[in-house]
Amino acid sequence: MDMRFRLNMIRGLKYIRKKDYDQARESFAAAMKTNPRSPEPHFMLGIMFLGSFKKKAIQSLKRALALKPDQIRFGKASILSANGNARGRV
Repeated sequence: MDMRFRLNMIRGLKYIRKKDYDQARESFAAAMKTNPRSPEPHFMLGIMFLGSFKKKAIQSLKRALALKPDQIRFGKASILSANGNARGRV
């Protein structure tokens, strides 16, 4: 795995803990640029956006799920929850 990708993911998580969501978003966006096929930054953005930006959250979570459906265990559940869909349709 690319070291820049890992550093950006770690920075993003640290910024989330500090509630600096703009910097977290920038860190995850930088991670996406270094490894565009990785679902992790999309998933983290989706979780981060759930509180305020539901539409963006759903888009990010769907992208993460599309990239690696077998690696995102809670991705579909998060999308369904954000979408208010109890029937299991994304």
